Amino acid sequence: MKFLFSSKARKERQRLKDRTDLLKYVLQDKNIPGNISGAVSGPLLDVFTYTSCTGIVPSQIFDLAIANNGSAKVMRETGEVQICLPRDYRTMVWFPDLLKSRAFKKNTLNLPVVLGVNEIGNPVVADLSKLGNILICGNRGTGKTYLVFSLILSVSQHFAPDDITFVMLDTMGEYFLFNDLPHTAKRILSTNPTGELIALLNIVKTRPTQDELPHAPIVLIVDKISDLKPQAQEILIDILMDGPAKGVYCIATGDISYRLLEKLQACFDTNIVFNMPRKALRRILQADSNGLSLCSYGDAVVRTKAEPPIRIHTPYASDDTISKIVGWHVQTNVAQTDLHKTVYDYIIVNNPSITDIQRKFGISYIHATLLRERANIIALGDKNDRCIRENKKSV
Repeated sequence: MKFLFSSKARKERQRLKDRTDLLKYVLQDKNIPGNISGAVSGPLLDVFTYTSCTGIVPSQIFDLAIANNGSAKVMRETGEVQICLPRDYRTMVWFPDLLKSRAFKKNTLNLPVVLGVNEIGNPVVADLSKLGNILICGNRGTGKTYLVFSLILSVSQHFAPDDITFVMLDTMGEYFLFNDLPHTAKRILSTNPTGELIALLNIVKTRPTQDELPHAPIVLIVDKISDLKPQAQEILIDILMDGPAKGVYCIATGDISYRLLEKLQACFDTNIVFNMPRKALRRILQADSNGLSLCSYGDAVVRTKAEPPIRIHTPYASDDTISKIVGWHVQTNVAQTDLHKTVYDYIIVNNPSITDIQRKFGISYIHATLLRERANIIALGDKNDRCIRENKKSV
């Protein structure tokens, strides 16, 4: 998808090259032996690698870094020195740049998702199956929704529509751009989706575990979990408890209160925390938040149960970028999408067995099983809505 990439990356490379040349000139002017052998750029810092000619690191290197409001440290493995200098301005992390990064394209993870970059600009790519259920919390306007957009797009890049299914509880109507994404089976616009969640819970309970029979993963997106009605939250908790073992993963966002946090904390394996009051930050991370303070839009802290908290800078995916990627998926899967619509309509109307689906459409048993499960997801809440309408008519 070359249409996504602009000349911004080229300008950034030129800026870093100019600053590297300037640093080399300063070293030469101060008669400091050695050379700058590498340079990388992050949202906040430029990191230069200094290699000494004599094998001894001169003290002027550390003085030079401190004089420029930076820092320097010796890498024990190689003996090289990393010089970290602050940038003149903070840069936005663009999702298309991470999409074409080697760390994302060459990974061997089961469910790769790109979380953002670290302080020196290296992409942070994780496995959704290892992260489990993810709770993304923070104040309004800190970048939570754009991170979820990036997670959806990064997963869809590695999987065909048959291989993964998205179900979206969109309480604010912010996910309309993903209506046409072939991977999206259901988008629910409600703060009290009790019927849909009960039907989804039944699907989760009847699913075998991933160890018994691997299934196509289901990713449940819950926008503004704090806005859901208490009854819907209780059903969602039941889904979260059994979900990861059966290949159902939840990504939830919201401005979480203390009471709701205590209720949900045991259900989530990973926390991604944006700008929040320091007291709330410590409570969510379950650790001292000193040194992990968040300063601006897009900064977040990731905490998993197995590893210590790390700071990341999350990516931004514009509406135009999302529309282009979704449009590309639609064009790539036109024939497959048309077949699936026919199969889904047949399953929803006739409720056939898996064998009947195989015979009618000439597909394998596993494919028929996946399509039947997805048709049930597409029909989430339809029976409940039909019963409500019939009751109203009878009254």
